[in-house]
Amino acid sequence: MNLFWFAFVYLVVEGYGQSSSEKASRLIDALEEYYTNVDGAPDGLWFAAWWNSANSLEAITQYMLYNNNYEYGNVIRRCFWHAPLIETFSGSYDDAQWWGIAWYRAYELTGNLFYRNRAVAIWNYIVLFGWDNHCGGGVWWSFEKNYKNAITNELFLVLSGLLAQEFPGNSTYKDWMKKEWNWFESSGMINDQYLINDGLTDDCQNNGGITWTYNQGVILGGLHYLYTMTNNNTLLTIAERIADATAASLVYPDHVLREPCEEQSNCNLDQHQFKGIFIRYLGILTTSLSNGSKNKYINWITKNADSIWDKDRNSDDTCGVVWDGPYQSPTAVSQTSAIDVFNALTLLGQ
Repeated sequence: MNLFWFAFVYLVVEGYGQSSSEKASRLIDALEEYYTNVDGAPDGLWFAAWWNSANSLEAITQYMLYNNNYEYGNVIRRCFWHAPLIETFSGSYDDAQWWGIAWYRAYELTGNLFYRNRAVAIWNYIVLFGWDNHCGGGVWWSFEKNYKNAITNELFLVLSGLLAQEFPGNSTYKDWMKKEWNWFESSGMINDQYLINDGLTDDCQNNGGITWTYNQGVILGGLHYLYTMTNNNTLLTIAERIADATAASLVYPDHVLREPCEEQSNCNLDQHQFKGIFIRYLGILTTSLSNGSKNKYINWITKNADSIWDKDRNSDDTCGVVWDGPYQSPTAVSQTSAIDVFNALTLLGQ
């Protein structure tokens, strides 16, 4: 093989010149190597990670949605039968909602009402048992009802938004979106830097908890869906402020996204998931923005994608937790997080 053809083959293998969609597909193929089988029977999970598996399902489903194909349709069916609704109500209202959103995405792709009905059942469960008037409103984090936090309420805003789009003649979901956002905005969890702390103290004050990237991300999706319902441009302004604060604060010197736990190299399995969730919802928000803001965020997402591909990927297309490199600690969760980035670029036509 002459030098030209060797270089050509090398570049193809490395992925240079491939689209974001093609790269996402390679990462999904590698993710499937993490799928858990117990005694030869699938259990609906990737590497025994519960709520994270809902995100793996959503990432794979979004890949198919954005590429208008059904390449991994068997994954949806497999999860549906091996991650039943009764297991979804396992103790955490946030975990249940990750699954609710994933099932709604599966419905968007397939039109299968079983998936939509499961998402609706989860939403109903949150309204009936998760929300009360402690701290003036909001959804509790867990069945113990000892903590109201950001992520659980951000997820409720997103899930309500998806169902509001699905049932435009039913004002219930839209009304709950407004109720959730009004409570969240006044809760104090958005701090003076426009970053969102983790939750509230027992006496309903901002607890000053870590500003995880996913807390900055899911709210972007919620504000996007609320904007599509109300055409209130103020919501996009707030979302951009949160995104810009994240881009200024939760990054490495080269502006690649950084999780706070990476500074001490002590991120746990859940935290491997967070950055991808942020980019997932930043991509969704960006579809509603004007060209100036849109290009700014596309460029930033592209920077993160390039860093993952060049610095945080092994020869088997597995990706680790630190997008700025070096490659380390690859898991199904960090793999899903990387897939989210290339999905976002695909959504944005890149």
